[in-house]
Amino acid sequence: MTESRHQEPRGESTSIDLKLDFDPSSPKAWLDLIKDVVAISNAGGGIIRFGENEINSPGLDRRVVDALDSSDITSKVESAVSPGRVILAHTVSPIGEDRFIVDIVIEPSLEKPLIITRTGNYQSDNRKSKTVYAPGDIFVRHGTSNRKISYDDMEIWLRRAANNERERLNQMFDRMVQLPPGVEPIFELPSGAAVPGPLMILELFRTRRERDRSAMLTYDDLLFVFIERSGIELEHEDIELLIRAGLRRPGTLYFWLAGLPDLSVVSELLFSSLNDTDRDVSDAAKTMLEVAALTIENDAELDLLVQAMSNHGRYMHFRDVARDWGGRSAALSGFDDRVESALLPNGLPVAQLSNEQIEHEADTLVEQLIHDGRRNPSLSRRLSDFGRVIFSRKIGRVTLPRAS
Repeated sequence: MTESRHQEPRGESTSIDLKLDFDPSSPKAWLDLIKDVVAISNAGGGIIRFGENEINSPGLDRRVVDALDSSDITSKVESAVSPGRVILAHTVSPIGEDRFIVDIVIEPSLEKPLIITRTGNYQSDNRKSKTVYAPGDIFVRHGTSNRKISYDDMEIWLRRAANNERERLNQMFDRMVQLPPGVEPIFELPSGAAVPGPLMILELFRTRRERDRSAMLTYDDLLFVFIERSGIELEHEDIELLIRAGLRRPGTLYFWLAGLPDLSVVSELLFSSLNDTDRDVSDAAKTMLEVAALTIENDAELDLLVQAMSNHGRYMHFRDVARDWGGRSAALSGFDDRVESALLPNGLPVAQLSNEQIEHEADTLVEQLIHDGRRNPSLSRRLSDFGRVIFSRKIGRVTLPRAS
């Protein structure tokens, strides 16, 4: 346990769970806590804060604080899950006379998801048995609630596990062998399945899209290809695939756009992307018209795209964005504002860096996103703005001086 200063209240999210109180004498409270720890660990780690919600911070008394010991919680969780290894810590922050805030810090379960192996039952007030979890349950936190794992969650897990294993093997391999530029090693798992590299991932999705228009590179895929981009040679069709996915997961989008030698192909990409059938269309709707305003020079063609979005029969996100479209000038003004307001953590404008320096800062951000293993909207937005600065130079819209 460590003592720390209490920070300002934060809203709930996938990585933050706020609980006003805790009853150590309640079997249900302990079962719910075990479920919460499992779900947050499987979602990439985070914090459960006791003694606070979005409105109030009354804190806990010493009796409850003593019960919320991370070593005791770890034992309870590990007895209920497999693999039976959970990493927790806790901090106690005094906020007044004999009142405290407790943070349970939960590390991510990176290699395998935590799976429930025993039944968690308690007796309700009317003496009926209630079940909180059962053997085989896998919980993942989504937003502010815990849900059983979905197919999409499992796909992310498998991709993350493969990326982690490949990164470990690459680090070991680099210490032993110097490969020629552009050569990518292929590793196999004990099962005989290949651990995919970035080029293999791109080839896989090109093949899948031939029979399934909903097949799309995931957020983790985009980060993995981005961090490996200097060691591979991307073909034109690879960049188009990355842009198509980047419209829906825009952190790396403008870096891929900056890599296109001919921006005239973007128009066709935007129109065809309206027919993609994956579910992540809200970001695409917001991003598509900004990209169109920057890359489609012909006003009539731009109007056709807006009309196609306004008449879209499947997704209201496209219709809503087209309805609120303020024209090319407004979109360009918004883009320029993002470029000018892009800052490093130390307050230095990103546009004062060279492209090489921006790429280095972007690599650092992506490494942090990959290491954290979960979505971080603030870092993703900063990464997106780094790409905007580089793309603005490609098309001649830089409004701040570049470093010499």
